[in-house]
Amino acid sequence: MEMSETKTAKEDEKEKQRNRQLQKEINRLREEETSYKLQIRKLQEEVADLYKKYRFETDARKLLIADYNELKARQNDDQQDEEVVIEKEDPVILKLKLARAKEDLHIANKRINQVMADYGDVVPRREYELIESSYRKAESELDAVKSQYANIMEEYNSLLIMYKELERRRDMSMEELEQIKRSATPRPDWSRCGEFFKGGPEKWAEISDGCSSDELVDVLLAQLAGVDINDILKREAFHGQGTSESVPKYLQWEGEVINKRIKRAELEDMMSGFWEHWLLKISKGDATTKDSLDEVLYQYLLARNEGVVNSAIENGYNLKDACDRFQHILHVNLFSSILAGDMDASIFLNWISLQVSLTEKLKEICNSDNEFSSMAGTNISARRASQVLLSYKN
Repeated sequence: MEMSETKTAKEDEKEKQRNRQLQKEINRLREEETSYKLQIRKLQEEVADLYKKYRFETDARKLLIADYNELKARQNDDQQDEEVVIEKEDPVILKLKLARAKEDLHIANKRINQVMADYGDVVPRREYELIESSYRKAESELDAVKSQYANIMEEYNSLLIMYKELERRRDMSMEELEQIKRSATPRPDWSRCGEFFKGGPEKWAEISDGCSSDELVDVLLAQLAGVDINDILKREAFHGQGTSESVPKYLQWEGEVINKRIKRAELEDMMSGFWEHWLLKISKGDATTKDSLDEVLYQYLLARNEGVVNSAIENGYNLKDACDRFQHILHVNLFSSILAGDMDASIFLNWISLQVSLTEKLKEICNSDNEFSSMAGTNISARRASQVLLSYKN
């Protein structure tokens, strides 16, 4: 009994395995069927596409054949019509048409020749406008260049005047230097003045202690002029003259101004700078010889001190003081008189012109052998002539 049950169980197990194998086989076959169906569908689509292409090519070929036949038929018809027209055209009419065409051609050529003769030298409007615009541009540039040239010439003339003046001063300085080299003397022994000084050597030693040679000369001149020596040596400040309109502009100040007691060299530098400034303004037309020099001097002092009013006023007071101290010098006295309004400014121009002419005459005398021989006969030398000129300057 047990053996039969065991046998039955084994058979059942085998049946189950067989069923599973059959089930797998069925699934495989189904998958293959699905794959075949997909391939068939794809092939059907490709066949349909090929059919459409072949159908399109067939229709296009038929259309081309129809167009070709139609064009060929038209060409044949046109050839037949031309043959008929040519056959029907009259030779006389053709000759008349040819003659008329030649006549029209002759008239056209005649008109062309006439137009070329009448307008051969005429510039086209476009070129004319371009040339006109270029001309106007060049004309405006020329006007600008002329204006610049006029300004440059004006500056050149001003610089030429300044150059001549500087050249004159240089020549005079060189001549003065040569004279000093030839005739300079050793420094004086100032202690000898004590014997003749009022108060004796002790007073002179007290006053001259620490003073420069220029200040010692001022002391001697003060004694000769009867001026208080203490006013010259111990004055440390100027009292401002106020700001009223009656006071020259370069002296308008309230309060005290430092007394620097400027030397003669600095005074000469300030005066020469002022004259150059004034001549430059005259050359530019900004001033005349009839104008008051107070404003011109004030502007010059401002420019000299870079626009600082305090320094300009201080220089103005010291300039006036130096002019008072060096009144015995000719051109300083001339400058002071012109500045005070006692003399006309044109006198300075005449004085400069005279100096220039004397300098040029001196050069001619020194450079001429004949003049040298005649000067030797009259005991006159170039050195003496330069001394005369320098004495005139001083």
